Amino acid sequence: MTRNRLWRVCVIGLIFSYLPIQTLYASSPSITQDPWVDARSQYVEALKALERGQTKQFNQIREQLKDYPLYPYLDYAYLRVQMKRHTPSQGVAEFLAEHPNTPLAPQLKHYWLRTLAKRGQWQRYLAFYDDQINSVELKCYALWAEYKTLDTAEALAKVEPLWLVGYSQPNACEPIFKVWREQYLTDELTWRRFSLAMAARKTQLARYLIRYMSPELQAQAKLYREIHFYPERLQRKNFEELDAKSEEILLHGIKRLARKDALLCHSMWEAFRAKFNFSVAIKQEVNHSIILNLAKQGHTVAFSQALADYPYPNDTALLEAGVEMMIRQQRWEAVIQLIDLLPAPSQQMPQWQYWYGRAMQYATPTVKDISSEAIYTQLAKTRDYYGFLAADHLNIDYELSAQSYSLKNNFIEQLNQSPGMVRAKELFLLGYTTEARREWVWASKAYDADQHYAAAYFAQQLGWNSQAIQSAISAERWHDLNLRFPLAYQEAMDNAATDRQLDVNWLLAIARQESAMNSDAQSPKGASGLMQIMPSTAKSLSKNHGIKYRSTYDLLNPMKSIELASAYLKDLLVQFKGNSIYATAAYNAGPHRVSGWLKKNSDQPIDIWIESIPFAETRQYVKNVLAYSVIFAKLRQEEGFRMATAQYLSNLSPQLAATATKTN
Repeated sequence: MTRNRLWRVCVIGLIFSYLPIQTLYASSPSITQDPWVDARSQYVEALKALERGQTKQFNQIREQLKDYPLYPYLDYAYLRVQMKRHTPSQGVAEFLAEHPNTPLAPQLKHYWLRTLAKRGQWQRYLAFYDDQINSVELKCYALWAEYKTLDTAEALAKVEPLWLVGYSQPNACEPIFKVWREQYLTDELTWRRFSLAMAARKTQLARYLIRYMSPELQAQAKLYREIHFYPERLQRKNFEELDAKSEEILLHGIKRLARKDALLCHSMWEAFRAKFNFSVAIKQEVNHSIILNLAKQGHTVAFSQALADYPYPNDTALLEAGVEMMIRQQRWEAVIQLIDLLPAPSQQMPQWQYWYGRAMQYATPTVKDISSEAIYTQLAKTRDYYGFLAADHLNIDYELSAQSYSLKNNFIEQLNQSPGMVRAKELFLLGYTTEARREWVWASKAYDADQHYAAAYFAQQLGWNSQAIQSAISAERWHDLNLRFPLAYQEAMDNAATDRQLDVNWLLAIARQESAMNSDAQSPKGASGLMQIMPSTAKSLSKNHGIKYRSTYDLLNPMKSIELASAYLKDLLVQFKGNSIYATAAYNAGPHRVSGWLKKNSDQPIDIWIESIPFAETRQYVKNVLAYSVIFAKLRQEEGFRMATAQYLSNLSPQLAATATKTN
């Protein structure tokens, strides 16, 4: 397992994570003749010496590595250690001057400024601070430093834009905020921030802000929060006249109610609209929200009536929501009618082309002006979920339109000469993937498409699949499928698929969708690794399947991630009676949610069920995984693979279901 952090802070000082050097890069492919094999071992030894507090040994090794591309990282590490007990201002200034074109410079500067702030060294803080730093925390420290050492009025005059946001700011802002509130805070400013917080659904912040309001304003704010949580109570409230704040509360509640109960909201809005004189823009906004939610909640009659009365009947978002509702209800002639109302560019989107073809299968002869087969034939030329599904309806081969693009002369060699790219390469080979990615992004930020494409091949030759994918995307080389869909960890994937009796294309597709083949990926929700496993899920799988699992670090090991994910996918497949599509949805949204959805609509044809998934993220996730499975099967030269299996086609096209025998 590779550690993805170059340093970690602990109670005894700055600790560097490392791995045995030979295990980190011995198996990595070489791009050019490798001059740094010995230097890498010395580099790791230097970090180990610094960790042990052996500064003399560290400096001796460092002197031997002045030509090594990662030499700046040794200086950086030394300065970070020095900052624990000393104030190395000169060393920091020299480092920033010597290495301005590296990601280390802003990192060191930020860390140094935080150190100075914690020590209250405000004059020195201002000497190093500049207004180009994009950090609210450091900006607040700078204003406090200015307040403490320079012009207090000028410092306080800069606070309002930082305070007036709909979310909480860092704790570093509280000292300057406290002084500013005492002199500048008004009811109007407090209400504005309260309103921003409510709009952003930061209700705890909104509740906190109420303490700074006058009693009269507090009453309105409490009503606002009540209506936010219980919008149906609007009909009990006596809105005789609408001032600006009352109107804001009412409109907030109406929009919240629309998402909760669009029918009730529709009737309440009609009453409010008759009573009060809202602006044209507000009426349009609220009507749009209500009609959209009538469609999402399946109120066909109310939707049709409201859409007919709406002064903008060609609103694409409303028409598309209506199409989706009619698809769920399998009202095929209404599907055709609504798609016909869409703007021409929208009609040509693969999604609506597919559903137009599906609807034509059931349309009456008077409605038909084109056959489903003709639509599917054209759509099958598209490389995506709907194109592949159209090919399955016709039982024809998939069209991938894969191709490689030409590389400009000497681009790879130029990358081998780029200091930033060389540092990224060295960091990757040493196992410091996070730092390597940071160097890569820094070095490539001004690249054009051709340079990004060359960089994608540079990463691929390193065996850095996730970065090859990202660089190919940056280059917009969409048809180079070998770059965008690498057959990564193939042996581990094959073994896991065999052990768990799973389709290996499914495993690859899940990995590609979850992390873009990034073994150290971290999600905001806590999922980690190649297959994005949650720690709680890993613990459960470890217990139930006897899989060795020690800590969340194990999730960053791609082999362990594959082992755990394959066990989980097998469990889901068993739970959902062999239906890999339900299992895929459950992998993303959780099995309890999928079970709840199936209680409502388990009898739907599977393509309609996918289109009806309540979560947009999960809906797209399932479509992507299905399409990616096709691409991986084709890249693996697997014959006879079909995205739409017998279970998929059974309710769609019986004559095709008989020919679809392979399961995924």
